[in-house]
Amino acid sequence: MSADERLAALESGEVEPTLPQLKRMAKQYRRSLVTFFLSDPPEKADRGEDFRTKPGDLAQEEAALLDALLRDVKTRQNLIKSALEDDEDVSELQFVKSLSINDGVPAFVDKIHETIKLDLSQYRAEPNIKKAFALLREHVQESGIFVLLLSNLGTHHTNISLGTYRGIALFDPIAPFIVINDLDSPYAWSFTLLHEMCHILMGKSGVSGELERIEIGNEKSRSANVERFCNVVASEVLLPSDDLDKLKMTGGEDIPTLAKFIGDFAENRYVSRSMVAYRMLLSDRITTDTWAKLASLFRSQWKSQQERKKERERESNSGPNWYTVRRYKVGSSLLSTVSEMMNLGGLTTVKAARVLGVKAHHVEQMLAAGSSSMSKEGG
Repeated sequence: MSADERLAALESGEVEPTLPQLKRMAKQYRRSLVTFFLSDPPEKADRGEDFRTKPGDLAQEEAALLDALLRDVKTRQNLIKSALEDDEDVSELQFVKSLSINDGVPAFVDKIHETIKLDLSQYRAEPNIKKAFALLREHVQESGIFVLLLSNLGTHHTNISLGTYRGIALFDPIAPFIVINDLDSPYAWSFTLLHEMCHILMGKSGVSGELERIEIGNEKSRSANVERFCNVVASEVLLPSDDLDKLKMTGGEDIPTLAKFIGDFAENRYVSRSMVAYRMLLSDRITTDTWAKLASLFRSQWKSQQERKKERERESNSGPNWYTVRRYKVGSSLLSTVSEMMNLGGLTTVKAARVLGVKAHHVEQMLAAGSSSMSKEGG
């Protein structure tokens, strides 16, 4: 019997798998071993509201990876929430599910300013974009939201493309989580973080897609309208309308000239070029066709830049410490909370490992000097 025939026989139930085979299957399909002993297949992972415009276009493998990531993050959230609920000093976050889309963009912008208390001038005064994002992330985390940077299931072999997801919001009054796909440009992380915070303010969990697909696709669905609303709010926080007026362009310039001016303007404010072009679209300074061309150009340039960066890293064979990377991905808030809950007996080492996304024997070193290392984010 060939390998293909044996797989078909296993899937049809004609052949019973051995225990070693089940263990390999559990690892391959990213399911617990007990799943294969259930009388019925487990229900598909609940993604909350799917805010992406064309989720049906996803390849089966990409969709499976996204479901596995959601299961993983929800497990982390449930573990940390359970530990926090046992702490009598922890109360529900009042800003969670405090607004609806009917309240309008200004109300959301004001609520974000009130909640995270970040002066935009401080953000722009940072020495580089990663430092600027780190500052924004710190303020958001201080409000009670856990912010993770995750693009795979622990190895680059399971990377989840930006076309599959850009951000995830998991609303909860005790432990809201935001996940950002860090395969994206660091200039886009801040926008995605604020976009997903809008979903938290609405009390909606879900998966968000790329900015470009919503506008270029001209979607009319409710989800697309919600995404547009969150995009406007996030862009207004990072680039207020009166600041945009300083971009002295008519929109009649050719694409290379537009791209150069937008790039310089965006660089000085630590925002993505696509977001600046998006605001120009909203203010009727450029057409949808020009927006589409600019978005495509910026995405192409970003991908080329990433390829060159990977090549340099391969040649130099250098990179940050493994623990440094893992700490950065989970964030200082989750690190400090896990450390505190372990000290109080609210989390075992095994559960702490699950929350941090590492093996149990890595927990101690993950937490060692974790807080101090996070202060150096983006260096």
